[in-house]
Amino acid sequence: MLLLVYEMEKENIQGNPHRCAVGTIIESHIDKGMGPVATCLVQTGMLDIGDIIKIGDTVSKIRALKNWQGQDIKQAGPSTPAQILGLKAVAQVGEILCEVKDKKEIRSFNKLSCQKDYKMIHDKKNIYHISGNDDNKKQIKKVSLMLKADVFGSIEAILESLAKIKYRDVSVDVVKKSLGNINEGDVEQAIDLNAMLVGFNVKATPQAQAQAMAKKIDIQTFNIIYNLLDFVKTKVNELILPELVTTKLGALKVSHIFKTGENDQIIGGKVLQGKIVNDCKINVLRKDKVVGTGNLTELQCSKEKVSEVVEGQECGLQISSFIGVEPGDILEFFKQENIQQTI
Repeated sequence: MLLLVYEMEKENIQGNPHRCAVGTIIESHIDKGMGPVATCLVQTGMLDIGDIIKIGDTVSKIRALKNWQGQDIKQAGPSTPAQILGLKAVAQVGEILCEVKDKKEIRSFNKLSCQKDYKMIHDKKNIYHISGNDDNKKQIKKVSLMLKADVFGSIEAILESLAKIKYRDVSVDVVKKSLGNINEGDVEQAIDLNAMLVGFNVKATPQAQAQAMAKKIDIQTFNIIYNLLDFVKTKVNELILPELVTTKLGALKVSHIFKTGENDQIIGGKVLQGKIVNDCKINVLRKDKVVGTGNLTELQCSKEKVSEVVEGQECGLQISSFIGVEPGDILEFFKQENIQQTI
C-alpha cells in the first residue's frame, strides 16, 4: 500500500530540495578533535557546506558534512542523515535544525544568544532552578548532581534511571547536565550550586582534579551506569533518617495497687493477650481512652523476677508513669526502635 501511494503521489510528497533546509537532530556529542558534532536527518531542503543554520538558540556555520560512513560530502538532501561539523554549541537530541539566509534574522539570533549568555553568567540561581514548585516549604532533602557524559544518549538514559530513585522526602536533583570532560569551570559551578560532580564515560582534567581537591568538591566518574546509580543510591540513603517503629506486645488488666511512690507504682494484674517483657513502654487506658504513658521497670511472677509473662498469667509490675494507675485500667505494652530504611 505504501509503494502504491508513493507511485501515485510521488510528485506531491517528495521533499523540496530547493527551499531552506529543515531537519531533526538525532545524535549529538563532543569530539576531542572536532568539538561539538551533531547528526541531522534532513527532512526538506538541501544542506550545503557553508550554510548558516540555527539549532535552538545557537546560530552556526557548517564547516563540513559527513555521511553515515564518515566520508566527506558536499550536501545532504531530504531523507539523508548527515553529520555536521562547525557547531558553536552542543545540540540537544530532538531539536530542529533550520537553515537561515536572512542576514537580519542572523543578527537578531546572535544578539539574543549574547543576552542569554550574559544572564547565565550573572543570574546562575535562576538558570539552574529546576523545580517550579516551592520545595523549601516541604523541606525535601536533595542529592544535587552536576552530570557530564560523552553523548546525550547517555544523559537521557541516566536521567530516566535517576527519576526512579525516590524515597519520601529525599530526591535526586540534576542541577546541570552537559557533554565533555570535567574541567575547572565545572568545579566552580559545582561550588556555586553546592552539587557533586558526576561523570559518565568522561574524565576529569588534571587541573579540575587539583582544584576539586583544594576546594573539597567531590568528583566521581563511572563507565558503568549501574555503578553510577549505586553511588547515587548510597548518597540518598545517607539522608534517610531512621524510622521509629512501634511493635505491640500485649495487654494487662490492673487488679491491685500495692504501692504508690512519688514517681512509680507497684501493681498487680492479669495478662489479657500477647505477652509482657522487661523494659517496654506502656499506654494507660481508662474507659478506652489513653490517659497516660509509662515504662515497665521490673516484672515479677510468683514473687520471682522474670523476663516475660504470657497471656493468662498473673504478675506483679513496677512501673513509672506520668499518671496514677487505678484498678480496672488496661495497660498496653509496646516497644519502639529506630530502624534505618534504605532504597
